[in-house]
Amino acid sequence: MNDKRICNVCGEKKLLSEYYKGHHQCKKCVSAKNYARVKKKREEAINEDKTQKCKECGVEKEYTEFPMGSLKCYECCKADHNENVLERVASSMQNRTPEDKKTIQDYKKILTELLKNQENKCFYSGELLTVKQGCYNTISPERLNESIRGYNNNTDNVRAICQLFQSSSKPVNVEVSNTIITDKMKTQIMDEPDTIPRISNERVQNLTIGIFVYKKVINFNIDFNDEDEVKEEMKYLPNMMKYHKRNESFIVANKEGTTKSFGKTKVGFESAMEYWKSVYQNDYEIDDNNQYIEYFVYHNNVLRKIHICPETNFMSINLGELTNHKIYNEFPDCSPGKAQWSKEKFDQVKELSTRVDSPEREERIDKMINESRDIVDEYRDNNVKIENHTELTFLAHKFAIDKSNQTPSWKSGDYKDLFLTFYDKFCKYRCRCEYTNIPMSLSACKDWLMSYDRYNNNENYCGTNIAFVCKEFNTPFHWIPEHFKRFWDIEVPHYVKMKFIAIDLQSRLI
Repeated sequence: MNDKRICNVCGEKKLLSEYYKGHHQCKKCVSAKNYARVKKKREEAINEDKTQKCKECGVEKEYTEFPMGSLKCYECCKADHNENVLERVASSMQNRTPEDKKTIQDYKKILTELLKNQENKCFYSGELLTVKQGCYNTISPERLNESIRGYNNNTDNVRAICQLFQSSSKPVNVEVSNTIITDKMKTQIMDEPDTIPRISNERVQNLTIGIFVYKKVINFNIDFNDEDEVKEEMKYLPNMMKYHKRNESFIVANKEGTTKSFGKTKVGFESAMEYWKSVYQNDYEIDDNNQYIEYFVYHNNVLRKIHICPETNFMSINLGELTNHKIYNEFPDCSPGKAQWSKEKFDQVKELSTRVDSPEREERIDKMINESRDIVDEYRDNNVKIENHTELTFLAHKFAIDKSNQTPSWKSGDYKDLFLTFYDKFCKYRCRCEYTNIPMSLSACKDWLMSYDRYNNNENYCGTNIAFVCKEFNTPFHWIPEHFKRFWDIEVPHYVKMKFIAIDLQSRLI
């Protein structure tokens, strides 16, 4: 998969993924050759006043009436986008609103009201909206608070935007790292902790694998004069404390491993808890109720602790993953947020595209690159497996493993190619968006999160088909260079323009 071939046109040595099957000319050279051929043919036809018949309307027209490489005239291409989308959008709003009795006509009225209230302009950009199909400014409904499900609150939480700005972001502070911790568990922990069953330190317990979350509660607010409460709380001793049934005494081990024994029930229990707290209280965050709570999931016959980031509520059963999350969450010059657009973010784009990195960010990026260079070179040149990841190689690994393990229909790529692509792009562009030059973040709880956009969604994930961009620009409707010029007068890099020109030409030739 990592073999290379020399292109017989440009002479460069490139990965096989950069060639069409059976070709000895790279895709870039093939596209350039085809583009030049089609352009020359069009210019000759125009100079000779030739005509061609539109395959849609059947009318014989001059070549100037056709987009380059197209068999359909401009008028018919435009007509393809004339379908009113209000019916389809209203139907989608109805389907995504649970337990709602509104009809599609009701939702069409909501959309019409939004257009009227906003003077037919996009809530974010001020661009005039259209109800025609397939345009960048086709109307799309946006929930301002995405944690509120559906659209049944009329226009209070809904605005009309260009579909170009329609993101798929999640609410801030509810990021979940894996499928073991389900959305239901997350909701219970964040919003319904009282519904979570309490478990003890006993080894034999009736636990259900995989579908429930449990909690251990260390309670320092016990009424030791209440015998029933004392008896109940004796089931839930903290770590490093145990109850010796024969001697009816409590034993606590300190951090040096020395154990201390306390007297019988009530007095002994109270003394043991006070001693435990004096030793370990700095290791735990004790809440206002004088309690410390840990959450667990029973997975693969093991009770696994759920680690929670106190700042973002990111959850993982992997402590190392939580550590990395905290590191990336502290990446300099990044603001708390999410991939959803806002008026403020729209207005920031031009300024952010020219902002100079702070010394802290420069130093952080230099450190990430420098500590990775040698091990990446060994991997690149000698296939030496990376055993101990740095911050940067961990990011590259996560991206490569994700995009190389997909099914063929999802355009899976080659691990090494993707890994090195991520690393090389990070070093070259220094964590800035390839479309706009905006400084990107590394945490999903921040604005302008690093994301990876394929130039051509019909091709695999590979080094020549990926741009690392802000997640705000990685939306279902593809951003192209013209959009950045129109909204912010930003010229994307020349190589990005050429990528999209080649893709447009290739689509016309199919």
